Amino acid sequence: MKKFNLQFFADPDEGNNTEPTPEKTFTQTELDAVISKRLARERKAWEEQLEEEKKKVAMTEVEKLKAESEAKVKEWQEKYQTVAEKAKQAEVKAVAAELGVIDPEAAFLLVQNELTDEADPKEVLTKLLESKPYLKKRTDIGAPSNPGTPPEENPFLPETFNLSKQGEIFRRDPVKAKALQEQAKRRK
Repeated sequence: MKKFNLQFFADPDEGNNTEPTPEKTFTQTELDAVISKRLARERKAWEEQLEEEKKKVAMTEVEKLKAESEAKVKEWQEKYQTVAEKAKQAEVKAVAAELGVIDPEAAFLLVQNELTDEADPKEVLTKLLESKPYLKKRTDIGAPSNPGTPPEENPFLPETFNLSKQGEIFRRDPVKAKALQEQAKRRK
């Protein structure tokens, strides 16, 4: 740890000027003028506030109800706008999922500027998928180049008989188990 002399970095004292700076003094007339200007400003603000209070008191019941209803209308319009935006977003996401988009949320973010009240979400998303095909789920999985999983063996056939698999199929899908049993009976 290195020690520094902080006085070394301080500004040098310019001429050791020890004379105090003279204070500003006001005459009585100057002081009266400043105070009267300040009082006039305060009085004007107070009078404006008083006028507003008088207007509120003088408002009729009809005017009060009208002001309240206008405030409620504005509030409901804002809520409606929010709900309409969420509904549009949900519609676009549903259409995106229907078209096989990998991430419907990302698709919505990509097309939200293009969506207007007149625009059809399906058309907009179709154009998006044409320009960015990597957003669509692949449907060629399991093609000859990638055979995928082999078909499930029938545990009811004599050559692949397995009681554990039979019990598992009965628990998972009893209808499928019955169909496999019938298939095994027909092959005998």
